[in-house]
Amino acid sequence: MSKICPQCKTENRDQANFCMRCNARLAADTPVRYCPAGKHPMDPGWDSCPYCAASGAPAGPPPIPVSTGRSRTLVEDETPPPAAAPLSPAAPVPPPPAGGAVSRRKTVFDAGPSAAGSQGVEAGGLRRIVAVLVTYTWKPEGQLFAVREGRNYLGRDADCEISLPNDTQMSSRHSTLVYRGQDFWIDDEKSMNGTLVDGESVEEKRKLPDGATIRTGATVWHFVQLPKLAS
Repeated sequence: MSKICPQCKTENRDQANFCMRCNARLAADTPVRYCPAGKHPMDPGWDSCPYCAASGAPAGPPPIPVSTGRSRTLVEDETPPPAAAPLSPAAPVPPPPAGGAVSRRKTVFDAGPSAAGSQGVEAGGLRRIVAVLVTYTWKPEGQLFAVREGRNYLGRDADCEISLPNDTQMSSRHSTLVYRGQDFWIDDEKSMNGTLVDGESVEEKRKLPDGATIRTGATVWHFVQLPKLAS
């Protein structure tokens, strides 16, 4: 039985809820016509059920008419839609290329001299360690930091080669230690509390002698040059 649109009088399929021409809502209580076996909904243009003819199902009494909704339910002998193909795993991100240029190396010491030594070995591929700074201000067992060839910033900032963030009296970039040729130099970076070498304030760049005592903020450092070894 077909559904007739109450507005445009267009004949629609008996399963339709809306007119295919004017989209008007059709009567919701129009019964659904089933095959003689009572298993399959019948299209208005069908004289016989193709599902029953394919399976050889015997004819039976028609089911009680029910109204259909918008949601679609699979009926017996109907092939379900194919399942979606599983997503392929994302390709792994390639590692960064080795040998990239690094302008500066940082030595941060938190867990004792052994940890500092292991960091120094790993970071020593670019600049050679030429001296060390030792402080007993914050830990009784001491803290050891490497001084490398070229320029070394000392301060609370994590970007400094010699970083000591727990000294609140030290500036973010407090001092600079430089090794050029055969000499060591130290300069104050306009810090808040100044830099002292052997009790004297550093007003401009000056040579740093072996065994000097340096004070930056609340931290006291002992500077030790390493012997010059053959490359």
